[in-house]
Amino acid sequence: MKPFLQEVAEDLVTRFGNQLENCAIVFNNKRPAAYLQKHFADIIGKPFFSPSFFTIQEFFACSTSYKIADFYLQFFTLHRIYNQLLAEEKLETISSHKFFPLAKIILSDFNQIDADLVDAEKLYRDLEDISVINQDFDYLSPEQYQFLSQFWTSYSEGKHKKQQELFIKMWRRMPKL
Repeated sequence: MKPFLQEVAEDLVTRFGNQLENCAIVFNNKRPAAYLQKHFADIIGKPFFSPSFFTIQEFFACSTSYKIADFYLQFFTLHRIYNQLLAEEKLETISSHKFFPLAKIILSDFNQIDADLVDAEKLYRDLEDISVINQDFDYLSPEQYQFLSQFWTSYSEGKHKKQQELFIKMWRRMPKL
């Protein structure tokens, strides 16, 4: 059985021949481009002008004057806004080095939400509701409780309630970010 990208390369070579440089190929990340490039080289067997390869983000960036913010700009902007939201709630702000692991997760989630065209406000509202259910509804069946409690297994019993409350507050903050 041929690898999928090999079949794609064969099809593109059949369709475009020595005009591959006029093609633009869009992937969700950069990794498949290297494999497709290798398949092109194996099929063609001589030097050729390669098609253009883009990630989805790069492809859309080509059609706008907006620039994609680099990770550090995103991190410090997110940190500033997150601390503003904490201050509005009269909570202690968080230092950048303590915020960094959370910021990586939030930025990754934001990218995934954006790529999948998810309604972020609804998603975070649903996640908040799940957290509230987990905290408030102790009458659940063992199976239901086990399903909902999987998230909380990383917390110690003594901090369980406090961590849940902090987590719920964080979900309420997300749409504002």
